Amino acid sequence: MFDVFISYAHNDIEYVSELHSRLDKHGFKVWRDKQELDQRAGWWNQIEEAIMSSDNFVFVISKESLRRPTPHRELIYARQKGKKITTVLCGNFI
Repeated sequence: MFDVFISYAHNDIEYVSELHSRLDKHGFKVWRDKQELDQRAGWWNQIEEAIMSSDNFVFVISKESLRRPTPHRELIYARQKGKKITTVLCGNFI
């Protein structure tokens, strides 16, 4: 079980690492893809399970996350499952 699932584009890894660190310091258990998903073992199933086992879904908005299909797919799935969704504007968006 996780408190927070972070959805983001891998280009935003520095920003997301800092966000993860701050959440962790406040006692939140965070799930994010650190490029550790086993591509052979049904990566999308791993994402679905992580979203379902998280209380909150954080969508990091950036130029890249708006261009990439996977963050959109994660967001749609979280909405379909009734997850609490929070958006965070990534510093490199501007």
